[in-house]
Amino acid sequence: MQNYLNINSLSLRALSVSVVKLHKRFLLSVILIIISGTNAFSQQYFFRRYSVEEGLPQASVYCLMQDTRGYIWMGTDGAGVARFDGRTSEVFTKANGLSDNVVRSLFEDSDGNIWIGTAGRNAFGAG
Repeated sequence: MQNYLNINSLSLRALSVSVVKLHKRFLLSVILIIISGTNAFSQQYFFRRYSVEEGLPQASVYCLMQDTRGYIWMGTDGAGVARFDGRTSEVFTKANGLSDNVVRSLFEDSDGNIWIGTAGRNAFGAG
């Protein structure tokens, strides 16, 4: 009877060790499947590069923002601010009332006004 209990307890230990190893392998397999599948379902981004050749006033941009109407505003280093609608750019400079053509910051307030911070230390609101 004593030998039977020892053999049975050894068999149970061996069985529990093999179940733990199987469980670890199963978890590892599930984790690898999840990790390898994330690339297939990840979001794809599309980038299009715009430069001076495509109509931007200058290649050096200090600040960038998108307003609530969808326009992209770019503050440049000496060419004012450009408003891009996805196809064309409209440029605002000192001739349009900016205190300086070096634009350091852009902000849209809750009323939809665009505030332009220039190197001339003044803000210009474009509504």
